[in-house]
Amino acid sequence: MKKIILKYKLLFSIVFMLKILIGIIFVSVSICLQRIVDAAVSGNSQQFYRTILWAIGYFVIVGLMDYLNRTIEAYYMTKTLCHFKKKIFKGLFRQDYTSFYKENTSVYLSSLTNDIHLMDKNYINPALGIVMDLVIIVGSTGVLIWFNIWIALAMILTSTIILFIPKVFGNRLASTRARYSEGLSELTKKLKDMFLGYEVVKSYHMDDQIIEEFQECNKEVEKRNYTAIEATSRTNALASYLSIMTQLVAIGLGGYFVIKGNLTIGTLFAIVQLGVNLGEPITMIIEKITMIKSMQIVKDRLLAFIDIEDVDENRFIELKEFKSSIQVEDVTFGYEEGYDILKSVSLQFEKNKKYAIVGASGSGKSTLLKLLLDEYIPRSGHITIDGQQLQEVLKSSLYQQLAIIHQNVYLFDKSLKENITLGKCFQESEIEEAMQKSAINEFLNKRTYGEDETLGEDGNKLSGGQRQRVAIARALIQRKPILLLDEYTSSLDSKVAYAIEDTILNLQDVTVVSVTHKLMDSLLKRYDRIIVMEDGRVVEQGGFQELLEKRQVFYKLYHAEHQMKNTGEDDTDAVS
Repeated sequence: MKKIILKYKLLFSIVFMLKILIGIIFVSVSICLQRIVDAAVSGNSQQFYRTILWAIGYFVIVGLMDYLNRTIEAYYMTKTLCHFKKKIFKGLFRQDYTSFYKENTSVYLSSLTNDIHLMDKNYINPALGIVMDLVIIVGSTGVLIWFNIWIALAMILTSTIILFIPKVFGNRLASTRARYSEGLSELTKKLKDMFLGYEVVKSYHMDDQIIEEFQECNKEVEKRNYTAIEATSRTNALASYLSIMTQLVAIGLGGYFVIKGNLTIGTLFAIVQLGVNLGEPITMIIEKITMIKSMQIVKDRLLAFIDIEDVDENRFIELKEFKSSIQVEDVTFGYEEGYDILKSVSLQFEKNKKYAIVGASGSGKSTLLKLLLDEYIPRSGHITIDGQQLQEVLKSSLYQQLAIIHQNVYLFDKSLKENITLGKCFQESEIEEAMQKSAINEFLNKRTYGEDETLGEDGNKLSGGQRQRVAIARALIQRKPILLLDEYTSSLDSKVAYAIEDTILNLQDVTVVSVTHKLMDSLLKRYDRIIVMEDGRVVEQGGFQELLEKRQVFYKLYHAEHQMKNTGEDDTDAVS
């Protein structure tokens, strides 16, 4: 946390020095008060007016210093929090695929919004405030000793008791604050889930149920917030009570010494002011230390994201180009222990050849693609690319060699062009070519094609088929030597799907691995090899005609689909 706070050292130093100066100025107010009262009591009007004028000038300077402090501190906090959030965000995206999805993404959203706000309010700001409070306490103690050492000692003794409060209540406060943070995270998770499910909620008339679920979660969060506030308030009330005791000691002893003739009336006023200066900052320090202690668990959680280490690139092999083949050797994998999705899979994908992977739903086709992307590590067996273990290859260099079109397309709330190029620089001719090959031009009005019009949240301005075409253009424009396709034409009509798949099969110098349910013989005949999967195993592989002649799993899949198509056509004719 120290590195975060000291990121902008010059700004921090200025804020730090201003806190010290303002602390000294606050202590000086008591001396100013002493002189005004003593001048008034003495009856010397000339001295009194001179002291008043001096005090007015003094307080103008105090106001300017306070304004300067608040302005610079706000600027420092803005830059520091911006840097803090960037470090957390960078750490989150430093994780590998498996680690990232161990947590619900709403936890990350809550960390970057709710928890950062809590850190600002209950950690960094209080830490800066303690500097000024300490200066006021030390300065006030010094002036008290100068006025009267006995009063000073009595006030120091009563004030010391307050310092034990954080020790006694710290753990309890940390626990309540952590539970509140967890509650905010859970509420964020619920809200995200409800907003994403808006269509389902409306379609199935779930409004009342969803509102009830939200209210239950909302009440629980506010209950935890109340518990945290109540615990903090109890601690602060005790500190305030002890602070008042300190001031009463100052007034009582000061009055005694005035009666004895050892103190002037002005000095008594100054001592009362110093009592406030001593009591309130001690109370504030206790409150701030309590806040800081209460944020310990939240702080550790945020720093854990920052502490995710950068990949040591020297430990990995850079894949400069794809030369030969990808080998899958006796790979077994499952998302959960004891349940295997892939079982002893062995395959070879040679450079520039085209492969179709077919099989019933749940046979492990998409999971195999995820392993080829190195998103997961096989439980046993291994995958190599040009003889190098996939886990030993630098991921950034691996992704330079391959592109994927996912079945579930995600589009950013940016323009069409930005969603295709993904922030990289391409010639307009390259963008047009990718759009043409993916059949985007068929639905796109030229007037809407530009950098300014956004596609909406997750591309909600486009239909499912249109979104899929954007994803296809996104992959084609990259011109990667390996293309992984996961049901990439599932949302397209047969005519468009055929045209796009035909384009991809015509690509030269590209290795294609395509997971598909659409068993069109005119296209399947053009694949170099068809891989048939069933229950996590490769049960057949070969050419289209070869597999049909075997009359085994592929034969059944092929005829089952064509039978369904024929039935659908018959039904259509009957309706007509």
